[in-house]
Amino acid sequence: MTGLLFITDAGDEADNEAALWLLSTHLEKLKDTLVDVVFATGNPALRAMRWARIINTIKKEDVPGKDKIRYCVGPETKREMRYYTKFDADALASAGMGDLQDAHWDGGQYSIIIQASPLEGFAEDFYNPASGPEGALGRVEASPGTHAPLYVVVGEEGTPNFPKDKLHRRFKEFLNEKGFKAVHLGGNNYMHWTTDFFSYLPSPLMKEALQDEWKKAVGRIPPEMSNVFVRFKVNSNVNYEVVDAAYKSFAKSRQDDETFKQAMTWWKELRPTIRAAVQDNYVKVSRQQDNTGARFGNPKIKDMVRGQNITWRSAMAEACVADIKAATGASDAALENFTVDEALSLALTEITGKLLRIYAFSAFDAEVTPNPAQCKGYATGSAMNPPLDFYQFPRLLGDVSVLKKEVVGNPMYDTSAVLFSLCLAGSGKDEAEKLLLRLSEGSVLPKAERDEIMVRAFRGDEVPKLMSSFVGK
Repeated sequence: MTGLLFITDAGDEADNEAALWLLSTHLEKLKDTLVDVVFATGNPALRAMRWARIINTIKKEDVPGKDKIRYCVGPETKREMRYYTKFDADALASAGMGDLQDAHWDGGQYSIIIQASPLEGFAEDFYNPASGPEGALGRVEASPGTHAPLYVVVGEEGTPNFPKDKLHRRFKEFLNEKGFKAVHLGGNNYMHWTTDFFSYLPSPLMKEALQDEWKKAVGRIPPEMSNVFVRFKVNSNVNYEVVDAAYKSFAKSRQDDETFKQAMTWWKELRPTIRAAVQDNYVKVSRQQDNTGARFGNPKIKDMVRGQNITWRSAMAEACVADIKAATGASDAALENFTVDEALSLALTEITGKLLRIYAFSAFDAEVTPNPAQCKGYATGSAMNPPLDFYQFPRLLGDVSVLKKEVVGNPMYDTSAVLFSLCLAGSGKDEAEKLLLRLSEGSVLPKAERDEIMVRAFRGDEVPKLMSSFVGK
């Protein structure tokens, strides 16, 4: 029997629920595999609500994996969910999780552990575990007969999304002693949202995914969240590429439109105001937050990132670099001497400009004058919202559903971990070792090929076929 543990902070974004959907839909095809899904951090039972609403849109006889998943909750913590949701005991009961509030996770025996959530709330003493869910990590064991139990962590050490807390490090050491091998999934092996598999998702999940991707596109990562390097990379690379692709698609068919030319002129006049607002707010707060952990400082982008073997410049998307050079007239040599804050400010200005040009076009097309004050307020922030928060993005006029599909493309962190884990659980020893070796050495496949495999996984292709695509026949 293969035991799989999935620790999730579901409820924060659609990637969490997409991971659960993928896991559920493939369980029936994996023999002798049972899963413990543990909702963790904040109010764990509340985290299950969005998943419960998705399950409740499906006929009971069609709910995938319902007999092979046990839902549990970890300890409660003070962490709040990013998105508001209301607790509904009846919805949990209807989804088959009626006793979730009292279904405390107490550890167990597993062949694969997927950590897609922080571990806060759990006790640090694994050798004298506390009673109740707080001590559950100390009661984790490898399943009997498992020759190579795996600990799959969302986030590679030293990269964004990686849990760096002391508790995580101790748990990793504890599992190593138990015989588990740690497998880290970093940016070189994530798969990404594409519109191609939306038709294979339940309608509520598809809508949540489109909305979440839209929020990521128009809202920057808060300037006090994570660390300077994460903010720099996400804003100059991860989200930048998504917005850039959407903008190019939007502009391609409108480049000769007089309304689009009007929006371009409007942005050229507004740009200095937005640049100043970005510098005086987002970048300033970001710099103030560089006071813990690595303390990256404000070096030139040609310098190495403290604690890593890459330069700041290499973390930037080429589209971002090209836009900054075009906007400033800087040569390659001059660009290399920009500081981190200067480059971040310019990247944020250019990505914001792409979005505001779409907004201006929408307004002009509806014969309405776009509001510069709203645009500045978006870049400045307010007492209630951080600068460049999605909530303050000027409201587009008309239907934005097409644009929402244009800005799909961010990494699927949890779902990627689930797909690799399913492949490892459903494969033979030789294939598993080959995939683990490729994961440790770098990218398993080019991004486009990985994304295509994810589409096939949602379409229902069987795990052995997916595994063969990853490692070859």
